[in-house]
Amino acid sequence: MKQKWITFAALLLVLFLLVATVASASTPYKTYTYSYDGEAMESPDAYKPTKFQISGTNMSTETVQVPYDGKVTRYSDLCSDKRGYVYIVDKGLNQVIVLNPGYKAEFVIDRFDSDVRRDDTFNAPTGIYVSDDAIYVCDTDNSRIVVFDLDGTYRRIVTRPQSAYFGENSVFTPIACVADRYGRMFIISRDSYQGVIVMDDAGNFTGFIGAQKVSYSAFELFFRRFQSEAEREATSRVTINYDNITIDENGFIYVVSTSIDEDAQKDAITTKSSDYSPVKKLNAKGDEIMSRNGFFDCGGEVNVSKLKTASARSGVSKICDVAAGPEGSWSIIDRRRSKTFTYDANGNLLFAFGDSGEQIGNISLLSAIDYQYDSVENTHNLLLLDSTRMTVTVFSRSGYGDLLIEALRNDNERKYSESIIYWQKILEANNNFDAAYIGVGKALYNNGEFAQAREYLSAAHETTYYAKALSAERQQMIADHPIFTLLIVVGVIVLIVLFLKLMGYAKRLNYAGNFKSKHTYWEELMYAFYSSFHPFDGFWDIKHEGRGSLRGGLTIVGITVLAFYYQSIGRSYLANPTGTFSTILVQLAAVVVPLLLWAIANWCLTTLFDGEARFREVFVTACYALAPLPWFLVISTIFTNISTTANDTLATLIVTLGYVWVAFLLFFGTLTVQGYSLGKNLVTTVATVFGMAIIMFVVILFASLIGDMASFVSNIVTEISYRA
Repeated sequence: MKQKWITFAALLLVLFLLVATVASASTPYKTYTYSYDGEAMESPDAYKPTKFQISGTNMSTETVQVPYDGKVTRYSDLCSDKRGYVYIVDKGLNQVIVLNPGYKAEFVIDRFDSDVRRDDTFNAPTGIYVSDDAIYVCDTDNSRIVVFDLDGTYRRIVTRPQSAYFGENSVFTPIACVADRYGRMFIISRDSYQGVIVMDDAGNFTGFIGAQKVSYSAFELFFRRFQSEAEREATSRVTINYDNITIDENGFIYVVSTSIDEDAQKDAITTKSSDYSPVKKLNAKGDEIMSRNGFFDCGGEVNVSKLKTASARSGVSKICDVAAGPEGSWSIIDRRRSKTFTYDANGNLLFAFGDSGEQIGNISLLSAIDYQYDSVENTHNLLLLDSTRMTVTVFSRSGYGDLLIEALRNDNERKYSESIIYWQKILEANNNFDAAYIGVGKALYNNGEFAQAREYLSAAHETTYYAKALSAERQQMIADHPIFTLLIVVGVIVLIVLFLKLMGYAKRLNYAGNFKSKHTYWEELMYAFYSSFHPFDGFWDIKHEGRGSLRGGLTIVGITVLAFYYQSIGRSYLANPTGTFSTILVQLAAVVVPLLLWAIANWCLTTLFDGEARFREVFVTACYALAPLPWFLVISTIFTNISTTANDTLATLIVTLGYVWVAFLLFFGTLTVQGYSLGKNLVTTVATVFGMAIIMFVVILFASLIGDMASFVSNIVTEISYRA
């Protein structure tokens, strides 16, 4: 009996250890990406929090004691250099703490002998940047930037730009800065709305770059047209200021702002407009050059109104910092949700993670981010600053994260065969990752395997490279089989000849019908060719000579429905990457309902506007006006399967011409059968459209009332059955 209890206790201990191990391996947040349709797809963790958190209590060493007081300490920014050293700005204690790669204090910069005075100090420093040979500290409330050597030796002070172009009333309060390889400084000033301040290595002002656009509503834009210059100036809005800045190894500048208009930023999520995106990539001249080839704008959260988790916060992301990572990747942090979003150089979301909370890995108030190079492991750690708890959490890259970086590295080095291997390994770990399908597809495309590339690209709904692969595949086919080109040319010529013969046949048949009192169904149907090209005579004969008929008109409607259905199911992948289509019943309703509404509304107005047509004549006229549309629908659908461009405006133009032709025939056909003048027909057309809206409103209202009555009767019956 005793042996059984010992065995049972041992099993419980093993089970407890197993559960504890699994729990410790999991992260207190979800890592995810977004699919083509905007749904969050869970993915493996790319970064995991280490147990070590940098704080004021564990940075000190025997030789360097970090001044620390939990009541006044306010960490405002952090930075790391190529050696792996970490620099933390303590705004509360007016100091910069310099840590070695092991996160122990090497020295503290709090007092220095400057050109201004001996024993100089900072006053609420906010930002920091470390180049290959210098430390730049934004001494905000002293309105200056203090530059030190990497060992903490004072070098110089950069003060307010002395230039007429800077503006006499402009205040210089630097909160973030970076420097390029030539020593040029790019500075964010808290009270400057002209963009990023640029100064040369000698501290001379050279201009502003990257000013943010402001948004006006359509209503405001309309009334600004009628304002004087003084009124426009009085009601004009200043551009917003930026919150943070970083620079990558190629000298490109990333800036972020939390002050973008929320509605404009929300629209930019799907439009991918750089004007109102919270993050921008600038070249040295200030031109916005960010690639936004992902499904959505690279500005943080996508489903800003669909988040349902208890810890989620509504509204667009508040991007307060940005960091340049390895192999062209870069990360931004969302202060509103305490989340980190990482993108590649093309704007594809690689992963997003994070949440607020007390567990290690969660951040109460995320305020700064940077990458730290680990020379021992040859990898990059991610440092996230929590300005509420005054800690820096160290995140190490996981095996999945290593795969992502290796795939990007091989892409950048044009080693596409190796790149495919890594992207496929990523898909094995995360088969919901659309960017991996795109990565494999692009690598296969660059390797000349176009058919396989299209398979992977279509799986991720990627159209740009799919179009390139399709075009290259067809060019290769033509080069390998020149006979195809000849066959295509012959086929096009044959189709044109057949169409011209059909037009000639219809012309002869319609001419012969002028001498007949009765017409066959085929003749009534073919008369649509004549009415389409001769609307005045054609619709006059439909009313007075009986050349058209109801059965002919209904046949045209049926052909139009079939043409719409073919367009729905027959478009190419480039024209319909999601593969959506409508049933034939939906297409039938989409054609017949507007047609009946037009006929009913127009006929109801005949008495008011002295019209001459009966309902049957109005309806038949509308049916025959549809005759050209099926041709345009079919031609445009076929053209989408021939075209190799992702955004084909020609196919859209073809359909648009068809609709314009139908509108032309409908307008002049109604004018002819009703006996209206041009002006009266124009007024009647507008009234007909208004009447269609009224009929729809009445039908919807009636259906709603019927539904309410049925629900009322059902409730009464249910109540009676319960009481019985």
